[in-house]
Amino acid sequence: MEIIQKQACTMIGKVFLPTDIDEQRSYAAAIQQVENDINFVNFLKENNLEHQRAALYVFAPDSFMYWYGVVVHQIPNELKGLRQFGLPSCKVANYITESQNLTHFLAPVNQTIPMFLDKLNKENVTYHENLGESDVPYILEELDLDTKKLTQSLYLDASDLSK
Repeated sequence: MEIIQKQACTMIGKVFLPTDIDEQRSYAAAIQQVENDINFVNFLKENNLEHQRAALYVFAPDSFMYWYGVVVHQIPNELKGLRQFGLPSCKVANYITESQNLTHFLAPVNQTIPMFLDKLNKENVTYHENLGESDVPYILEELDLDTKKLTQSLYLDASDLSK
């Protein structure tokens, strides 16, 4: 685990709500919908991103949004059928896991997020108990399919860093 300054980036993909979670408590059907979307497939090819995937959780005090797609550092000219969400330059707590693949994103949300936060707790990372109350209420997961490295990042606001 490390705390680093993450540069501003943009999530490109599709957004889903908690009501889109399936009976296994995952976003597997939503992810498959994105992976099968010709606009997403074409976007990946046109921008040489076939081996990258990302998931973004945007928390509110009582809910969250789930994004699935890829992260870019320069916004492309055209986003046919896709949406974008800008993430600020910010200090983040990063946790890198080796030997991961797309099945990570198919795991139940009520397991993956608490497991990640538990790892940060063990490293004494301070963050809001309710992530939706943070000025930067984001958890970003980036998977490099070539290296099989999963980077999970919790965005930290100034009050987290001053504790």
